[in-house]
Amino acid sequence: VALEQASDFGIARYKATRFAGHATIDMCTGMGGDLIALTSVQMSPDGHSPDGHSPDGHSPDGHSPEAHSPEAHSPTTSEGSVVGVESNALLAVLAAENVFRATGRRVEVRHESCLDTKLDGEWIHIDPDRRSEHGRASDATYYEPTWNRVLKLIANSPGGAAKVAPAAELEEVAGGCQQEWQQEWIERAGQCRQQVIWWKAAAVTPGRRLATIVGDDGRVVGQWQQQSEQSERVVSSQLGDYLLEPSASILAGELVDDIAGALNIGRIAPGAVYLTGKHVVHPLLSSFRIIETLPLDKKKIVAFIRQRMPRSVEVKKRGVEQFDPNELQRNLKKKNCLGDHPPLVVIAARMGSTRLAIIAERVVE
Repeated sequence: VALEQASDFGIARYKATRFAGHATIDMCTGMGGDLIALTSVQMSPDGHSPDGHSPDGHSPDGHSPEAHSPEAHSPTTSEGSVVGVESNALLAVLAAENVFRATGRRVEVRHESCLDTKLDGEWIHIDPDRRSEHGRASDATYYEPTWNRVLKLIANSPGGAAKVAPAAELEEVAGGCQQEWQQEWIERAGQCRQQVIWWKAAAVTPGRRLATIVGDDGRVVGQWQQQSEQSERVVSSQLGDYLLEPSASILAGELVDDIAGALNIGRIAPGAVYLTGKHVVHPLLSSFRIIETLPLDKKKIVAFIRQRMPRSVEVKKRGVEQFDPNELQRNLKKKNCLGDHPPLVVIAARMGSTRLAIIAERVVE
């Protein structure tokens, strides 16, 4: 379980930069992934990680200080220092060793419940256990410590971050303070992997949602910050020259209408994820130039593709039932439809009651 919930190192490096210069307690440390990144940022007096990355949201390299015995309670953390807190004795020892092996530094990992940890102005990073007897929980009421207890820790800390499931809905358990938070959905390698709740001094834009893509090294690839408190849903009456697909973090953060309104594009249908309109370049939108629109009929799709003889065909679908992309791929190979022309994308989608096959070229900027 600890390995399954361990932090993605690229994301851990990205998050850690916001803690630079602040005494930090990493609660529910687990195997120590976040503790490694947090320690790494504090290793340099100017808040840069050892490879020189700055703490501006473009994360550090992820080397970090070491870990020490989880037994004794250290004195109050000093400015820029980091300690871990873990209720499982074995995990506390493993986290300490993992930090040491990653960074050559000794960092204390206390074996205690985070609910017993004495706070004295430290920032907190907390990763509540999101496992229940029924599997991974997106409902915050099943977290351990419970979300109500996490809220008490938040109230007693000047700043920090809580890591929760991307699908967690916190409105009912926010305790009336959601407008004081910054909710961020963080994506790497095409998957939204974390939702992070930043609070107080760590919340750069309280009340505004943020979608972020980071690379393997923790550097920001792209971001979208919520522009409007209440975005109007715009639905296009017809397809434009381009089809646009929002990234996983945009979808998880429910920012589709926000980014569409700001960029003057619209959904292809009221409940659709795909957007259409002019040529738009943004790292959180995949862009496809529309070549042809066909009925969602496999024979017609195969016939059109055979005329073009592309090197490869990517098949995507959203909101369309009884359509198997793998079966279409097999038919294309069986009918010898591949050649040496530019790759194509077949996008199965729905506009109103009409099922369409949108033939397009992926735009690579």
